Amino acid sequence: MKSGNVYLAKFTVGIAAILLAAGLVTSCGGNPDDTVTIEGTILSSNVTRTSHQDETLLPQSDATICCFDRCDITDQDGFFSFGAIADSFPGGDVLCNVSNGALVEQPFLVNDIVPNPEAVLMRITIRNGVVTAEVLDQTSGNISQPPISPTQNPDATTLPEATEAPVEPQPTAAPEATPIDPLPERTPTPLPPEGCFSLFGSYTGNGGCGFGSQLNVTNSGDTIILNPLGSNGATSFDASIFPQTPASISTDLTVFNQAGHTCNLECEDGNVLNFTLRCENAQGGSCTETYTAD
Repeated sequence: MKSGNVYLAKFTVGIAAILLAAGLVTSCGGNPDDTVTIEGTILSSNVTRTSHQDETLLPQSDATICCFDRCDITDQDGFFSFGAIADSFPGGDVLCNVSNGALVEQPFLVNDIVPNPEAVLMRITIRNGVVTAEVLDQTSGNISQPPISPTQNPDATTLPEATEAPVEPQPTAAPEATPIDPLPERTPTPLPPEGCFSLFGSYTGNGGCGFGSQLNVTNSGDTIILNPLGSNGATSFDASIFPQTPASISTDLTVFNQAGHTCNLECEDGNVLNFTLRCENAQGGSCTETYTAD
């Protein structure tokens, strides 16, 4: 809503007729010191929402207009003129009304009226049921006497004072969100060494392939070394591709005093306690020996 006071004007055609009959609606002539002369014209547009014709503004006759506490009915030229009590008006916007036989009572604002006006000249335009007002000229006077009360002028018809619109509650700002401390970074758990890379130290076999003696397990790069593997001495196994089942680099290992064997280790990730040695030859002979950490 715009700042300033908004004076309400409520009317009916019946009230306007009574006021005219009682002689309370004045003409363009002089006005008492405590009244403001409201005059102007009401024009109606011939253009509707659905038409595409050029606009023509025609006088709106027999339209009832009310401002402050007085009303008038327009003549055949759309002209109106009446006096209204406004000697203590502080200035601002005025809420007026207009209606006729075809137009339902329609309120509209007259903006920026001067304080204690003596005369206001306006032009009112009706387009598709929407009423707009333009102040063409106005003069301001000084307060000369207290406002006329109903007891001082019993013929005056006044309307109820405007009730200020209730103040709409303002939305309450939401409380600021409390920042949440970021979770501490988790240190990744290191994965156990793959397959036979877990083995290290001294192991003793159960004699399944005739070795049955103690040996040491070490690694160097991608190679697992068993030393000594019986009469074969230090024996290397390639763990670069299959660290869980590395194969012996030599294909001529001696098992049970017979050459021509290839052996494989079988290990579990992270298991340092035991592993298995499997050997076989081209004739289909094979054996298995289990080693346990000492």
